[in-house]
Amino acid sequence: MLLSIKQAALALRDKGFFSNTLPFRILLLGSFIIGLAVWPVQATAPTSTYPQRQAAIAAALQYLHQQQQSDGAIGGMGNSCESAWVISVAGEDATAAAWTPQNSSLWDACLRDVPTYLALRDPGRIAKVLRAAVAVGANPRDVAGFDLISLLEDQYDPATGLYYPYSLYRHNLAVLALYEAGRPIPAGVAPTLINQQRPDGSWGWVIDPTPGDGDPSTGDADTTGLTLQTLAASGISPNHPSMVAGVAYLLRTQHADAGWGNDGVSDSNATAWAMIGLLHAGWDPLGGRFQKQGDNPLTRLLAFQDAQGAFWWRQNTAGSLMRSTLDAIPALSLSYPGDQPTPLSSFLPMMLFSAS
Repeated sequence: MLLSIKQAALALRDKGFFSNTLPFRILLLGSFIIGLAVWPVQATAPTSTYPQRQAAIAAALQYLHQQQQSDGAIGGMGNSCESAWVISVAGEDATAAAWTPQNSSLWDACLRDVPTYLALRDPGRIAKVLRAAVAVGANPRDVAGFDLISLLEDQYDPATGLYYPYSLYRHNLAVLALYEAGRPIPAGVAPTLINQQRPDGSWGWVIDPTPGDGDPSTGDADTTGLTLQTLAASGISPNHPSMVAGVAYLLRTQHADAGWGNDGVSDSNATAWAMIGLLHAGWDPLGGRFQKQGDNPLTRLLAFQDAQGAFWWRQNTAGSLMRSTLDAIPALSLSYPGDQPTPLSSFLPMMLFSAS
């Protein structure tokens, strides 16, 4: 029944219920209450895609193994930290022998990068290191001599509700990292994110300095998916109008091949982030509303994976194989309806370390 109510809410969103015209809202609300009694209920449980996703994750991890250097590092400066977080999300240990080619593990490589990587005190970078530290079970109050929690919390501006004034991506990463570390999320975070939502229900990569001024600019599926996750971590209910509007945007902008991406072309990054956002908003991205001619977002995402386990950015366009692979693994690692025994309500980032 809950899914049916959300479907009805999306239908209202598509027909303008969340517009600013009060009489129109009242008229639609009456129709909504009457129609709710006859809205069909999904009676059958979804089939688990767990084995399919696990096979894709194993292949992606093998690709990352192939990229790891003898000193434990993967990629350039800071990339080892993000890789350590990603493989932890996938259920492996970045400090273990499997990720220690010689004498240095992947986590050791991350620690070597930290002083230089955090020299600019960029909140996005701090967040990536903090997420990795929490994931591997390290003390985030002392990572290569840095108190990551204090560093990140000091970036928060209570006047704006932001951890970074220009990039919603970096701000969202900061919120999620602190949430995963068990830290309280400031009360101003959620209202600021809701205020940043575009009229079409999306969020954009760049922060709008004057939200609500009538600027018709639109956002993107990547940032919308990430922001839905951040709102959920901030305590916003899936039934909140802002969450419903974000899901409706993803529904409207989904491509005919069941993926998401800019310029009318699906890519693996946007598809992965949209899937993550939908799950945190309480929706099954593999459900009927998101199926397109026999495909769904998962089959589209897996179509970007090559024989070596890496994910391509677009079909026939490699882009950054590393970036696309690191974005795909978290989307595949979440629990989906049909997986047992984890219920949908538990789809939140893990907290392996509660900092005081």
